[in-house]
Amino acid sequence: MEKRVISAVLSEQAVTYRPGGPPVTFEVTVSNDSNQFAGFKLELLAAGTGRNPNWYQLFPEVSTAKPPGSRTQFQVTIVDSPIPGFVGAINVTILITSPQLKEERKYLLRLIVEAGSGPSQLLVDLPVRQFQTYPRNPVDIPVRVRNLSQRPVDIVLRFLGIDPVWMATGTERRFVVEAGALVDVAFQCLPPGPNQALGQEYPFAVEALPQSGSAARAEGSLEVLPVGFVQFNCSEPRQRLPEKGGAWWPDWSELAATFPLLFKNASNLRQEVSVAVEGRDSGRCTARTEPPQGVLGVSTTTELKLEITRKRSLFGLPKTLQLEAVAVLSDERLGGADPPSQKLELRVLPKLPVWMQVLSFALTFISGSWGAVTVHEHFNPRAHTDLVNSVRVSGDARMVYSASDDRTIRSWRIGKEGGDLSYEGILVDTGRPVRALRFMPKNNSQLAAGLENGAVQIWNVATGEKLRQLDYQPEVDDRVFDLVFTANSRHLFSAHGSGMVQMWDLQSEATQPVRVLELDKKLDYTVQALELSGDERTLISAGRFFRLLLWDLDKPDARPRRLQPRGGQNDVIWSVALSPKNPNLLATADSQGNITTYDLARCADPNAAKAPFSGATALGSLVKADPKAQDRAVPVQSAETVPANVPVDVTCPVLDRWLGHGSFAVRSLAFGGDGLSLISGGDDHRVMLWQLTPKGTRAARSVTGRLLEERPKKVNAVDLGRDREGIIGVSGGDDFQVSMRRVPLP
Repeated sequence: MEKRVISAVLSEQAVTYRPGGPPVTFEVTVSNDSNQFAGFKLELLAAGTGRNPNWYQLFPEVSTAKPPGSRTQFQVTIVDSPIPGFVGAINVTILITSPQLKEERKYLLRLIVEAGSGPSQLLVDLPVRQFQTYPRNPVDIPVRVRNLSQRPVDIVLRFLGIDPVWMATGTERRFVVEAGALVDVAFQCLPPGPNQALGQEYPFAVEALPQSGSAARAEGSLEVLPVGFVQFNCSEPRQRLPEKGGAWWPDWSELAATFPLLFKNASNLRQEVSVAVEGRDSGRCTARTEPPQGVLGVSTTTELKLEITRKRSLFGLPKTLQLEAVAVLSDERLGGADPPSQKLELRVLPKLPVWMQVLSFALTFISGSWGAVTVHEHFNPRAHTDLVNSVRVSGDARMVYSASDDRTIRSWRIGKEGGDLSYEGILVDTGRPVRALRFMPKNNSQLAAGLENGAVQIWNVATGEKLRQLDYQPEVDDRVFDLVFTANSRHLFSAHGSGMVQMWDLQSEATQPVRVLELDKKLDYTVQALELSGDERTLISAGRFFRLLLWDLDKPDARPRRLQPRGGQNDVIWSVALSPKNPNLLATADSQGNITTYDLARCADPNAAKAPFSGATALGSLVKADPKAQDRAVPVQSAETVPANVPVDVTCPVLDRWLGHGSFAVRSLAFGGDGLSLISGGDDHRVMLWQLTPKGTRAARSVTGRLLEERPKKVNAVDLGRDREGIIGVSGGDDFQVSMRRVPLP
């Protein structure tokens, strides 16, 4: 039989303890019967309590190592009942262990717990400590009260910290909790309307007060969620410089034009509001607001005056600047204002009236100082007279077409045998600034143009004839930023500044789009770019707030999938492109200077995700994404469903990401016909060419890219073509010019 190396003697085999009375003490003497130094540790275990040492005390807690044959004496003091509220006998196991010896010994002690006479012991617990609700929506706050003593307790339970007017069922409960019992109660809180219940967190406490003994307390918080919106309006969106006069007589003043911007707070959030001026013409003027920032209390209004200054030229035609005043709110939990921006128009007259310029020109012409060629050049210049917004290379790589804020589409011929780009002339004058161009795939002689006012025109490039105009809301200016056709040219998609994507059936004479894709109004964003997957089942849209969405065209009720992490109001995806050879290879360009490639074939299935947002488990099954913060969950009423136009987040592998133009925004990119050549243009004035591998990463020889051109001003549009002599890179920008660079084939 194996020899025991640990033995012990208990000074008592049974002890009696009365809660509220004096502590009870006994001793345990442990002998080291081994042949080595050893230290010992004691632990008392009572069934039903787990290993909880709070009901007894030990001295020493752990003994020092002592030589063979030595004894260690432990003093054990019972200070509380191991089972709250229990009266009777409990078998206590005394467990003795040693760090040095591979042995443990157990001894049994009989503990008799008598009825106590001490003060009550209460425990207050909140099963859920953080709550969320909307104004005028009730929320039940459950409270759990446990009596740890051995006698019934009459208590008053009070709810503290929140305005008593909000407490629909009162702030006090009085009841008796039996010995060792647990009682569940609930307080109902009903916040008032948005004018009184501000969107913020309200801490509270629940306190249990017995007739004798100490009070117990638990703390939590109630968050009133934001509701409502900040209304944004400009009563005079069209101004002119000078404000009066200037059309018939010279005006030499250099005053500012003032746009009155009115903000009304119809939410339960206190706000500070400022204005950012954007738009293609924002860099051509100076803007300031007075005051720089407005303060918006709940249910209040404030006005900011936006002053725009533009240096007026002595000669030339009147210029119309298209601007956008974007509201910037200090608290973005409700997103932006409604609407998020106001479109502004500033007409700038030359200091010398046009009729005087014409008269001067006529007199000069009569005097013979100008020839016929010069006259032609004056009225049909070999360049745009305003910003170039889009360039497209024809399918046969013989022509280039460009669109501009000067309201024209111009044509350029690509020279043979390495020749340069030669100017052909003005194809059409659309009457409004042109933002986007796209060739019809089935018929390369037809070109779609997206205009500043939201209209889409289709032109025959051979004859200059306008074949059709598509206009969903003629009375509303909703600029078109991008266009994309289906492969059979039957359907055309247009991307709009309002956040809408309109789908048109070109074989129908209908004047309305057959479908409109649009996020929930609270998630509106400017759609800057579009692409259509190779199987034409998925539409890709991108724009402000770094929104990058995949729309399932086969399932109209399916929620769009969102790939890109969210950004702020100034974070924009300017351009997207799909490789013609690999329909799953997507490239994007954004305002932070990133060029990113994704593999769409490996995007995670949204149905496999536990939830498209965090917090769903904590709040229960009836939750949805917060419309203004999709990484948070908010309650859903029993009859409510998550709208189909609220996106669900998915993950999509990033194949490569690089700063293609330093930290400057990348405005445009396009794939070449080989699916591996990628051209980009940005605010650093550069046009770059990148070579990708079939896996969508930069080729080893193209990690830093190839500089095609450095222009005087920022680049707004690029496109790639290819002929027998090599790759053709075309660009247009803020310098009003269209240029071309050739790259020989390897």
